[in-house]
Amino acid sequence: MATKTLPAKKKIIKPKVLNKAKNKSKPTLGNKKIVLKKVAIKEKAQKRPWERFEEIMLPFLKDMKRDPSNLYVGEDISPIPEIKIIFEGYGYNEETGNEDDPNAEQYSFFIHKDATKKGFKFPEHELSPWSIIHRPNEERWFLVWYDVLKDSWDFVTYPDTDQEDYYLKEKDVLEILEIIDSKYSPTRRTFNKIVKPSMMLKKVTKNKPKKTVKK
Repeated sequence: MATKTLPAKKKIIKPKVLNKAKNKSKPTLGNKKIVLKKVAIKEKAQKRPWERFEEIMLPFLKDMKRDPSNLYVGEDISPIPEIKIIFEGYGYNEETGNEDDPNAEQYSFFIHKDATKKGFKFPEHELSPWSIIHRPNEERWFLVWYDVLKDSWDFVTYPDTDQEDYYLKEKDVLEILEIIDSKYSPTRRTFNKIVKPSMMLKKVTKNKPKKTVKK
């Protein structure tokens, strides 16, 4: 009686699994900074354009040279030369029937196409009998309301509002603001003020020994 020969069993070679815990290197201070920077960039990219727009502009609006008792229509009160911020007037007052509600202030601010150039200062506008003359080929104009009682800001227009009427599109405005923000953000100002310990040390000069003159 013939015997059947069974085929030889194939050896299953399992891939080696590296122990990640053993091979994981401890994060250094430099690596932590890189990781934090990547996280910050990722979070910034995930924000919607209008959110990022408000995030950049709000500090400048809050820091503007606003004197509640001396607000003049058309006066530039921007805290920086690259952006123009002007007072436009008060909101509608139901009690008086006029636009004189002191708790509702309207402001305009302007972003210029050359704002990122070195030494840029926002150019003056030409005036008409009733307002300033806008320059749609050079700048973007935005409106915002300030609620004095609530200390809150309400943006009326955004970079995507009627952008077809302007030379600067939404992308252009946001790119300009990102550059301005990197220049004036509190973090950058702090870094600029950092002084190395070696710079604080006074230089100590050793007194050279006096030469003795033999008589």
